[in-house]
Formats: sequence, C-alpha cells, structure tokens
Amino acid sequence: MMFARGPVTQNGSSDKVRRLKSSVRRQILLAVSSLALIAVLAFAMAVAWYTNVTKTGGIQFQTEVWGFAPENITIGDPGAEEGEDYGISPGKTGFIPLCIDNSGNSVSISAVVNVLKRSEEGEMEEELQQRIYFYIDAPRSISYFVPGEEEGDEPIRVTESTPRIWLGSRRTESYTYTVLPGDILRLSEEYRSDAPLKWLWVGDLEGYYFRGTVTEEGVTVDEYLRPIQYVLTDASFDPETGKLTAVDGVPLEEYLTSLFASDGYEGNEFIPENTVELTEELPGENEEETVERTRSCYPITADENGTGIWVYLLDYDEIEAASAFDSALTSNTEINATVSVTVFNNDEPVTDAPDAAALTEALTAPGSSTVRLTGDVELPSVVTPVGSKTIDLNNYYLRYTGEETAYSAFEVPAGSSLTLLNGTLVGNGLGSGGSAIKTVAVTTRGGNATLSGISVSGYDSAVSVDDRALETDGVVKLVNCSFNTGATSVMCYGNGVGSEAKTRLIIENSRITSGYIGVSGNGSEGYWGTEIIILDSRIEGTWAAIYQPQRQSRTVVTGSTLKGYTGIAVKGGTVDLYGCTVQGTGAKRPAANSGSGWTDTGDAVYVEAGYGWSASAFVRGTKNVLLSDHGYLLQLYGMEGQGPGKIVSEAGPYQSSKVYWNQIGDFVVTTAEAP
Repeated sequence: MMFARGPVTQNGSSDKVRRLKSSVRRQILLAVSSLALIAVLAFAMAVAWYTNVTKTGGIQFQTEVWGFAPENITIGDPGAEEGEDYGISPGKTGFIPLCIDNSGNSVSISAVVNVLKRSEEGEMEEELQQRIYFYIDAPRSISYFVPGEEEGDEPIRVTESTPRIWLGSRRTESYTYTVLPGDILRLSEEYRSDAPLKWLWVGDLEGYYFRGTVTEEGVTVDEYLRPIQYVLTDASFDPETGKLTAVDGVPLEEYLTSLFASDGYEGNEFIPENTVELTEELPGENEEETVERTRSCYPITADENGTGIWVYLLDYDEIEAASAFDSALTSNTEINATVSVTVFNNDEPVTDAPDAAALTEALTAPGSSTVRLTGDVELPSVVTPVGSKTIDLNNYYLRYTGEETAYSAFEVPAGSSLTLLNGTLVGNGLGSGGSAIKTVAVTTRGGNATLSGISVSGYDSAVSVDDRALETDGVVKLVNCSFNTGATSVMCYGNGVGSEAKTRLIIENSRITSGYIGVSGNGSEGYWGTEIIILDSRIEGTWAAIYQPQRQSRTVVTGSTLKGYTGIAVKGGTVDLYGCTVQGTGAKRPAANSGSGWTDTGDAVYVEAGYGWSASAFVRGTKNVLLSDHGYLLQLYGMEGQGPGKIVSEAGPYQSSKVYWNQIGDFVVTTAEAP
C-alpha cells in the first residue's frame, strides 16, 4: 500500500511515495544488535529561552526551556557513560528517564508531553515510524456521544478506556504530569513517582492507526499514531489475497468492532461500507512483471474529504516483508524523535471556604476549581466531588462529625479527581479498627486522587482505591503524607477483567502506621490488576507492612523502610525491592497454607504460594537490608498444584539458617554456612 507525505495518484507517481520493494523481501536476515537511540527532547515553557544540551547513555538530548530553570530538568541515565548504546531493538520496550524538579516552586506545574517522530536532524524514515512508538504507561478514559438507536432518541454516552496513552504531536495524544509545589517528578525503571514514559519497537508489524487523508486516489499519512498487535499464530489470512480474515477465530468485522470500541478514539463502530479500497501495482518476481493488489483502509473518524484517523492492517506478504526489514537493520541506525514537554503554572482562582457549606458547594459544582480552608472545618456528611477539585487545607483540620459507623468522608467517582493539600483529616473515631474497614477518609471508585502533605487519624483506613466491578482504573498518589489508622491504612482493589489497564497507587516520601496492615491488596476473584509503587517511605503494620495477594499485580518498593510482625507477605503477583530495609518483628511460626490471609511467620520477606496463581518476590541489587528478630530473612512456602512461588535475591550470601523454602517453587538465593 502506498503511504505518502504528499499528494499521491493511483499509479503512485509522486517523489514522496515510499514503497516496500520486493527486494526487501529477499534480503538476507542479519542479527539485530542494540541500536543507538538519538532522541531530541524539546521542553517549551513560559517566559524566556534557555538551551541545555546533554548526552547520556548514547542519547542526545536537547532541552529548550521557557520560564523554567534548565538545571531543574534531567533526561536520561546520569550514570551511563558517554557514547554508551541505549538498547532498542524490535520487540522490546523500555523507559526514558525523566526528572522535573519543582521543589523550589510555590505553585504546582503541569507538564504536557507530546512526541513527533522527527527532529531538527531529520525525519525518522517511514518504515521506522510505523514500528517505533512512545507512550505513557497509564490508563485513559474518554467519553463521547453517539446517535440514539431510533430517530429522535437522545444521544447515547459512550466511554472507552485504554490501558496506555500513545503519544503524538497533538493535544489529544498527550499526557499531563502534575508536579505539586515542593515535589520532584522522577521517572526511571527503578524509581517512578508517576506513570513512566516509555518507548516501544513493535516486534511483529501487523497494523497501525494513522492520521491522514484517504481517498480512492491514494493515501497521505501525516502521522503514525499507535500500533495494532495480535498473536500472529492465532490469525487467519485469505490464501488468495493474503488479507487478514480472522483473529483467534473472531471474524475480521467483529475483530475491528472490538478494536474500535476500546482504542480511545471517538468512533466505536466498524461500518463495512465506509471502508476505502485501493488498488495498486507492486513489483513482481521479475523486474518486468507487476502484481495488482487491493488494500483496505478503515476509518475511525474521517470527514467528507477523507481526512481523519484511519486503521490499516498488513496482509501476510507485508508482515513477512516487515520482519525482513527489521532483521536487516544494523547497529548504526539512528532514530530521530522529538519529545516535547510544555510546562505551565497552575494558577487557577482560589475560593475561600470558611465552613462545611461553602466547601461542599465548591466541591459539588461542575467543572474544576480550587478551594482553600480559612480555619478548621467540621464536615457533617459525606462529599462526592464533581469534576476536578483541589482542597488546600491550608494547614487546618478537616474533621468528620457525622455519626455513622461506616462511611467514607470523600468518595471520588470515575471521571472526577480530588487533590488534597497541606492539612489534617480527622475521622469521628466510630470505626471498628482491627481487620475490618468501616470508616475511610478518601475512597476512589474509578476516579483519581492526590494527597500531598496530608495527615490522617481517627479513621479505620486513610485511603481505599476501589475499582471493583468498574471498567475504569483509578490513579491515586500519596506524597509527603502521614497516616495513623486502626485497620489497613491503604487498601487497593483492582477491577479484574473490567479493563486492560491496572489500577495504580503511588506512595512517595510518606509515613504510614497501621494497627493491622500498612498497605494491602485484596486477592478475591475480580479484584486483581493493580500496580503499587512505594518510594522513600516508612511503613509499619502490626501484622505486616505490605500484604499483596493479587494475581497479575506488581508492587515496586524503592528506598523504603518496612516493618511488621511479618515484614512483607506475598501471595500473588510480583514484589520488587530496591534499596529497602525490611524487618520482621514477630515470633517465629512455621509456614502453612492459610487460605484467606497469610501465616504470621515473623519473616522479613515471606512468599506463600497457596493460590492458583504465581507469587514472587525479587530482592534487586545489593543495597537491601533484611532483618528478622525471630524468623527467616527470606522464606518461600510452595504448594503442589498452586502458585508457582518464587524468590530471587541478587544479594547474599545469607547464612543458611536465615533462609528457608520447602523445595516447591523457585528459590534463587546465595547461601553460606554460619561461621
């Protein structure tokens, strides 16, 4: 198929037309080495220009800063040696380290990230633009209206959720990081205080979304937006035309309808009659021969001129040719891309709230707004914020005075967000404590919440991230907070198969103390699918600092101190530790399958693989410190037919008497005999 950067006729007579010639199909497959990624990153801001050019890890970064000190932005791995390759190759994905320091600013900033696959040095060649994409590893939901089923019916509201945000050149393909005053945005593989910025090189090129114009005369591409990926071995192709006919037994029309309904673009229905068929001639086996091919473009959103967002699926021959193209690349390939970050201050008007009535009115009004307390406030009833709301507690107390024994003071629904700054939330003290959670300061149900500089007491639980039975994924961030609760301080429920994305919880530079568990997931069916990131924090739970039983979950803990009867108890997903101190304080008890919950072994890190899904703990690097007053430093308890369980430690050697497993699962730990 002919994709051009300018006008193209049916016979392809344009100097900008790029074809995948048949000679590519006959190229000898070469081993692909890691490629040097040369990326130019431009940062546009608001007052005056500065320029800072750095080169780290084989990447050349150029930052153009407007109204923000260039030394407050760091890109790339500062530990990498100059000229070192940044490993990028087909089928791989990786992180782009980024740091924005707002610690010296008195207002929050928004950093809007976009990507254009070209730079001042030149445009990335078309074949690479079809393969290499940049994205933010965070979910996004969009809503729009479609006509009713019958004429005269009210429009129907449609909501689509995507597991990641594909970055492009327009505002609709961007992501906004909010960096609160005094905070630092840090993104890397080991330390990420928000959704990471990543690259992807599609391993098997099977299709893509693009923005451009499609008519019966040809195709003009403005931008390749996101890839289409399926399991090639599960696909069926027409033996005559080579066109895709089904994916995993699902006919093409049904597959496209499913694809459109969850891609995050406005256009959820595949309409066969809107397909544009293009016929072109391709080189045959001999130079004098040509082969006529018909290609199909499927519109997502397109105007009467054919301009908009389209989908193209490669046929079998094109997929083979794409594989040959990838294999023929050499290590000196340069990849040019511009990642732009536009930063601006969040200086929206502030409404003062002297009492609960004014506060509630501001929070329940449509739209976005910031409200600031002017004194201590007593809140008599639960509040459900509407839209995007910020409460600056202004170092005052916000005390819940309702007489319920089960409530959440703030409930944030899907489509809304709540930011709480600088102050203290106090509950009515009527909860139950212990293992039950009846009173909660903030609950999100598919919505987003940020707590910065917030202390919580008088509640069973400080925060409940609750996406159960929902199709959206909440994002909760806790920064510089201090929680002291009777039951589990922070509880996180995913939505299972409700969406592809993961519910996300980020805890940074916070102190959490609980009479039960500091931070916990829930392993019940349908509650899985979470990512928990804990950074530079201190977490103490009477029974465990962290309990994670959820399958398909990931918990990453960096630079933190964790303490409990059992320091960390894992029964599902993976837990990664980087530079942490983990201590088990309780009496030593023999491991056993506990059904619900875990056995209190007194270990520092305990993996109990008693469910029908994997449970793993990884002790990364050599900077972790594991302590146990009476139990083991590391213990894996596996069960036949369950799990599997795994513990991998890169540190050691440990005294043999301080680690243990029951010979079921994988226990990769270096041991030594006690002196």
